[in-house]
Amino acid sequence: MNKRLTAIFGIVAMAITAMACGGKVADAPTAAAPTITKLAFGKTETAEPAVTTFDIADGIFAVATVSNPQPKLTVDFTVTCENVKGKEKGWNVMNKLTDVQGGWPVSLHFSVADPGEYRIEAGLYDDTGQKIDSRSGTVTVTGEPLPLESEEKDRDKDKDRDRDRDNEKDKKRDNDRDKDRDRDKR
Repeated sequence: MNKRLTAIFGIVAMAITAMACGGKVADAPTAAAPTITKLAFGKTETAEPAVTTFDIADGIFAVATVSNPQPKLTVDFTVTCENVKGKEKGWNVMNKLTDVQGGWPVSLHFSVADPGEYRIEAGLYDDTGQKIDSRSGTVTVTGEPLPLESEEKDRDKDKDRDRDRDNEKDKKRDNDRDKDRDRDKR
């Protein structure tokens, strides 16, 4: 009888507890949603030390840290012009879609041809393509614009032409000296 009473009291206690909790006995713990907790910029693969000003010749690393990663997440890096001479604000420089691999940071390495301010956004997407989170920041690139490839070829041709002219002048001068020596010997 004692065992039966204990069992009945236990059942009653659980029923009272369930009613006090709004009819729910217990909720299963839910996993925290994935988020981009940090977006850093730097001159190294780890973006350490973090910097936001680069020379035109520098490579730029953008590193996104994702917390609570789940399978099949991707980060879409988008680089746009903020304040770049000759480019409209918001002009798309590049996009890169990268899979999130466990707890590893996701990175983008790029360079630009023109000095100015660039906005970099890292968007976190689930496997259905829905945007879960995003972070963005701005970097400043300083220095002279890099020459276009055709301009470099033109410069090389000009240098070659100048070198050929100098060589011809040197040859003519040497020939004139040789002729003068021959006359002096006679």
